[in-house]
Amino acid sequence: MKTGKLSFLFTLSAIVMVWFAMVPSAMAGSSGNYPVSISINGNNIIASGSFADTRNSTDPRPWLYCSITANKGETPIGFCDASNGIQMAFCTTIDPGEIQVISSLSGDSFVSFSYTTPGYDCSSISSSTGSIMAPKTK
Repeated sequence: MKTGKLSFLFTLSAIVMVWFAMVPSAMAGSSGNYPVSISINGNNIIASGSFADTRNSTDPRPWLYCSITANKGETPIGFCDASNGIQMAFCTTIDPGEIQVISSLSGDSFVSFSYTTPGYDCSSISSSTGSIMAPKTK
């Protein structure tokens, strides 16, 4: 029984070592394509995508857009708007944290926003940038 247990542990450790040896080379330089995606689950709507992949797309129909407007003496208002060419999603926010996320976006950012209908008040806005996202070419 002891030999079987050692054999199992040896095999398991060999698999783990091979996996760790492969992961860095498999992940190095990898990238993905993140076009606009819109998910509707009942009243919950989530839109996401990469600005660069949307801009670089050969399909002219999708768009992804976020903006902030501030007038003197008034609370800034932000919004994000997306279309995958078939569906549309749109939400607005005055939440300082969400406004900060929108202001941090760049042309190579991946953005995700969500809201619950009825209404268009953003319930979350998040962004990320990284080497797995293609840079804009247009």
